[in-house]
Amino acid sequence: MRPVMGRYYGIAMGDKSKNNLATSYHMKEALVQIDDSVEILLNRVQITRGVLLGLQTPAVAAEAGGILKFSWTDNSGQGTAKATDRLLVAVYDPIIDKFETMEKVALRSALSASVTLPAPFVGSQVHCWASFVSEDDRLYSTSVYLGEIEAV
Repeated sequence: MRPVMGRYYGIAMGDKSKNNLATSYHMKEALVQIDDSVEILLNRVQITRGVLLGLQTPAVAAEAGGILKFSWTDNSGQGTAKATDRLLVAVYDPIIDKFETMEKVALRSALSASVTLPAPFVGSQVHCWASFVSEDDRLYSTSVYLGEIEAV
């Protein structure tokens, strides 16, 4: 996730890179110690963090063939949100401990988009996040955690 977070996580300040900001957030907010081990609270993970208006009424559904269908309400024109903002999707499979990110999946105005997961993800319970990135890559929203779903 470092390449995505390095581009779309907060605003670098002085010696704090975007990856440093992401690491700091996750260590403070997404990690919890249980007995002798540390666990990540996936619902607190942020793939991107920014000021662009994010997804409104987001949802994800699984379809046969490892397809995930993401949907949302078009909130273009609210704040800095534009119809040309592009959907970014991240999916994590805890069984194989792998993230898959897909950028420029669809425009905000499309209202939905489908992505096909890599074969190793099919049959697993996967965790999903989504956010928007402006057409010029300068603005990005804070990702939203869409929950866990079985990839069929």
